[in-house]
Amino acid sequence: MIRLELFETIRLWHGQGMATREIARRLGICPKTVRRHLDKIDRGAKAPQRATPPSKLDPFLDRITELTAVGRTAWSIYEELRTDLAFTGCYDTVKRAVRRLRHHEPKVYERLEHLPGAEAQVDFTELARVDHQGRRVRTWCFQMIWPHSRWRYLEVVLDQTGPTFLGCIQRALQASGAIPQRLVPDNLTSAVLRRQMGLRPYQRDFAAFCAHYGVAPAPARVRTPTDKASVERGNGTLKKHLRGRTFATLADLQAAVTGHQRSVNARPHSQTGKVPNDLLALERRGQLPEPYPLALWSEHRVRSDCHVQVLRNFYSVPYRLAGKKVVVRVDDDRIVVFDDFVEIARHPRCSGRGETDLSPGK
Repeated sequence: MIRLELFETIRLWHGQGMATREIARRLGICPKTVRRHLDKIDRGAKAPQRATPPSKLDPFLDRITELTAVGRTAWSIYEELRTDLAFTGCYDTVKRAVRRLRHHEPKVYERLEHLPGAEAQVDFTELARVDHQGRRVRTWCFQMIWPHSRWRYLEVVLDQTGPTFLGCIQRALQASGAIPQRLVPDNLTSAVLRRQMGLRPYQRDFAAFCAHYGVAPAPARVRTPTDKASVERGNGTLKKHLRGRTFATLADLQAAVTGHQRSVNARPHSQTGKVPNDLLALERRGQLPEPYPLALWSEHRVRSDCHVQVLRNFYSVPYRLAGKKVVVRVDDDRIVVFDDFVEIARHPRCSGRGETDLSPGK
């Protein structure tokens, strides 16, 4: 098939009365080619057209269309067509036909606009494993973003438990000085209990924490990352920043994450064109209250080896309490054990799993 410009040239010169051989000589093509296209022009052709051979699927096209409409896969359609002796096509031919028949509606999203101080989004994203206290541990990055200003707070943590989660939010509020009207976390168990009867009850400590700061909890819907698109995009930006880099210790990883936080907060954002640090003042709604006392209270029975197991780690208590139940308070960085409201042991909180604290306990 010749190009459209050659086809139009043949039409023009033929209309001017030029001979067929002269047209072929000037264009450098075979005279038979010129005659073939002149025949098409005489039949009313407006452009060069390639003759399409009949497809092996033409007799089965109605059946393929019907099966595609009910959601059948290309392979299952091919398997059914193979049972017909008249069918001589291959799987790739069927797959291409099914792809042409399927119509996918594009996903359309509405751009969300956030007023100053209206919302903050929080999430965890897993990072690399690093060495910490002689062990190889998993790490996560807590990220909290104010969508209006795009100001963000980042912190590397070793777990996603309630005290850690609330401690990160509290430090983010203290670092920014901005209390949002609405807090949008993921559906992690540190904030939201299992969904029951269409409702999402909140963890007691998380609900009390939000009430203390005057924040309305509004967890994102399950498997709907667009509800917290700003923090999801921030997680992707952080991972791109850390891609290809290795970190020997937890301190090295935290230093890299902190450097990324300072950098993105100090440069103009790609969408707003404004510096997040300059807009952060608009997010502030008033003075911060006193810090919320972070703690996770639970009851445990002392094991026969004079240890209590708390969050998969072991902490020693006096031997006289073996077999008795004690109350344990888990803070952000320590474990305190009480017996009848009397403190009997205090340990630094272990960061891994299966660890045993060997300190005296006071």
